[in-house]
Amino acid sequence: MEIKKIFNLISQKMMAEFYISAEFNHHGVKGDYREDALKNFLENGKLPKQYKLGNGEIISSYSQTSKQTDLIVYDNNKSIIFQASDSIQIYPIETIYGIIEIKSKLSKQKLNEGLENIKSLKQIHSPSFISKKLGPTSTVTYGNTPPFGVIFAYDLGGNSLDSLEENLREWCSKNPASVWPNMICVLNQGLILFREGLKDRLHSNEITDECTTIGLHFKEDSLFEFTSRLISLCSTRKVEVFDISQYSDIGLIVDGLRVKGVRRWKHKDDPSKQFCLKQEFIKKVYSECKEQISSKELLIKRLGNISGLEQLYQDTNGLVYLYNPENYKGMADILSTPTQSSESIIERLQNEKNIANGFFMYINEVPYFVPYIYVTDEDLE
Repeated sequence: MEIKKIFNLISQKMMAEFYISAEFNHHGVKGDYREDALKNFLENGKLPKQYKLGNGEIISSYSQTSKQTDLIVYDNNKSIIFQASDSIQIYPIETIYGIIEIKSKLSKQKLNEGLENIKSLKQIHSPSFISKKLGPTSTVTYGNTPPFGVIFAYDLGGNSLDSLEENLREWCSKNPASVWPNMICVLNQGLILFREGLKDRLHSNEITDECTTIGLHFKEDSLFEFTSRLISLCSTRKVEVFDISQYSDIGLIVDGLRVKGVRRWKHKDDPSKQFCLKQEFIKKVYSECKEQISSKELLIKRLGNISGLEQLYQDTNGLVYLYNPENYKGMADILSTPTQSSESIIERLQNEKNIANGFFMYINEVPYFVPYIYVTDEDLE
């Protein structure tokens, strides 16, 4: 028996049961059916066992949260799910492959609802690179494609696949390509995809402003075509065992900048209260730091060449930005400057502004060293 014929029969069964559920005319019953039917179909051997389906919200380590999503495709072996309540589950974006928005009848309004939900996912930062340990001392890093977002509908909403394509083009003209859906499927009608020239563009890292929409009237083969592309979307994105330590320092988004390491000041009278750097200060650091220096050079600027720390200097690598608009000295420069004062070393360091002590903040995963001397109470909130 041909595989497509099996999918055709399943498609007919899903449609028949959907219309039966619609007769109940109860939004909860119909909503439960449309999600459960597709979920059961996909989990019944249509997707490999590593892919699991749930629903809820998606978060990032930068305090971002998606809208509530109908179906979330996540890794069954490598994911951690946070249970916010009996009805809401939370998925870290690093552990998911993508989402499926499910609609009963895909009117223009329902299309836009689904597109906005997909947009809320694709606006969340998903790491562009993923690291995998090869042993106790070595790792390999490779590029990754962002999560996908697709819409699946059981029927049209008094419109046509062609008019839906027009509605999609209208929405895309107002939104960047990075948040566009990967595909739209209407059961027994067809798919709407993106194409660049003669090449289909399915995956998130392929869809650009150069792409145009194309409606493919697959009719009874729509479920088969949808499933085959869904498997391709899942297999292209890579998920590694979730590292929960990434969420120990919750960052924030500041004017599109991903920022971490700025929630470190505790209230002097109440240690349970924590201060954060104000966004204005973060943006000032970002705008005024123009050139990177080596981490070794930063250590020498701060502390000088200290005897006994040769191995530390040798092992230090990487590049960093130093925020020092006033060109304050480091500890070694202060102590090497001749003085007639009888102050002790500690007193000299306390009385002269310097860059010896500070902290690292990370902007777009790049380290910035900020001396504590530049942070005042007015810079905290």
